[in-house]
Amino acid sequence: MNRISLAVRIFLPFVLLSSSVPGAWAATFRNTGRNRSGRSAAGRPRAVPAAQLSAALGAETSPTEVIVQVPRSLSARVDADLAFDFGLDRVEERLWEQSGRAGLPADWVGRFQARPLGSIALINTMVYAVPAERQAEFIADLRARGYDAQAGKVYRVPEPVLIEPGLVAEIGLREMAKLIGADKLQAEIERVIGPPAPGVAANLRIPWALMDTYMQSDSHPYLKGRFLKEIAGAPDGQYHGFHVGGITIGSDRYNYEGHGLNIFPKGSATEGDILLKLNMAVSELGVITTGNSWGDRQGQVSDRFMPGQTGGDKIGTLMEKQALELGVHHSISAGNSGSRPNTTGGPAIGTAQVGLELHGKKIGLLDRMQAIAAGDANRVIATFSSRGKWSPWITRNNADGRLNDYPRRPARTAIGVQVIAPLPPGSGRHIDELGGPGGPLSGTSMSRPQDHGAKMLLARALLVLLGDYIPASSDPRAQLALVLDIAEWAMAQSAQKHNEEADYEIKYGNGFIDVWRAFELAAATMKASAPASLLRMARASAYGEQLIRQLVFTSEGVRLRGAR
Repeated sequence: MNRISLAVRIFLPFVLLSSSVPGAWAATFRNTGRNRSGRSAAGRPRAVPAAQLSAALGAETSPTEVIVQVPRSLSARVDADLAFDFGLDRVEERLWEQSGRAGLPADWVGRFQARPLGSIALINTMVYAVPAERQAEFIADLRARGYDAQAGKVYRVPEPVLIEPGLVAEIGLREMAKLIGADKLQAEIERVIGPPAPGVAANLRIPWALMDTYMQSDSHPYLKGRFLKEIAGAPDGQYHGFHVGGITIGSDRYNYEGHGLNIFPKGSATEGDILLKLNMAVSELGVITTGNSWGDRQGQVSDRFMPGQTGGDKIGTLMEKQALELGVHHSISAGNSGSRPNTTGGPAIGTAQVGLELHGKKIGLLDRMQAIAAGDANRVIATFSSRGKWSPWITRNNADGRLNDYPRRPARTAIGVQVIAPLPPGSGRHIDELGGPGGPLSGTSMSRPQDHGAKMLLARALLVLLGDYIPASSDPRAQLALVLDIAEWAMAQSAQKHNEEADYEIKYGNGFIDVWRAFELAAATMKASAPASLLRMARASAYGEQLIRQLVFTSEGVRLRGAR
């Protein structure tokens, strides 16, 4: 009997919080007796009470891993991306060379019986393995030499938490797509290029990575053929990657360019392994957007926001640099720390704000790191979903006010309550629309891939339906990065607000996603910013026409007429 089957049989009335971090998921495999549409006799789902989803979250430190960042004050540099486990030629020899270039020669490192596991040039960082009994001494000596050194974190899976049976209804992926407007956008793409299929259009390629648990995509009919490569994919009883991958595909049916990177082999994740795989996804696999549903509950800021200090969040720092310098977008779960303010975790607290211009006209600001909160199908925030505007770390460390203007989190909200998606073979129940096993899970882990898939779908729609209005570029990756920027800006600006709560933004961010509204706004903005010469040559389309007269271009960017 595998682990999931055991969970189904033993923990029927339970919710599983399956990560040690605020991006953790709350899950139940119990069949609540609802119909396939996810409706109950009582109507729409209700948000889950926070008290029923509380758990002791947090990260332990690894007694055998040390993360070392070379300080800016030293001339030493890490100038190559290497990882011991990724099959590179002469990797051990090359890693020792990198250690030497970082100012840490083999004879000195060897005194502590340490050895390098990987190097990351973008953040000038080395990852070392060291015996537990030598770790403290190794870190102390590194710090004495001026290095930012710390024990790597380890994230573990917590125990199940009791939840009231029969509390919420379930929602399938087709219904989810309809509620966020993805069905209309999928239909418009299909009208032009036909139904989803591998290689259906060369300009639809959006390489992306799912940084999650084990997932053997070809073992499930709904996921088969959707992922090009899977790293560390040995079966280990995990199921979260299957589910999250399925939600991403449910939002974006044209998605065939995924990479599955298992960062939780055997149920735990080390900080060094995450850093190296995240870096490899971008530098080796060419990924331009990632999705992750994990983090730490403190929400420490990146090194950029710690002038004159050391110890900023290393994963957040890497994500930020990838986003700002390489154009990569990161979709991150806001976390499941509950209904208190300032509970967003890391790296969801991270930010990478950039300006968007089209044809020389200022459009506005967007953030390439998005923190996604969870609500139910009524667009009501789930009580387990973390809130903004800050994180616990910022709240504790802002006595001098230097972070007062830190961007607000979360970015926006999607449906994350009892979403039915794939589960591994032998678990869950047969779901007709999936063609195989599935079941409902709840959490910001479920809302995040919904938003991520919707944004990738929107980017594809811009390429297929409005390609003539996209500024020309000789660099295909740079042009794709621009299209993702347009999509992100439109997703944020078009998100729907459904009530007048005074603290709406700290709960929902910009509001609930509506990818069709985002497409219409993006279309209108791209057309309104285009020069007359381009408009004469562009293919005619009705998309966004009703919005064009409502757009106002200002020195700060685009706004809708009448909007504040």
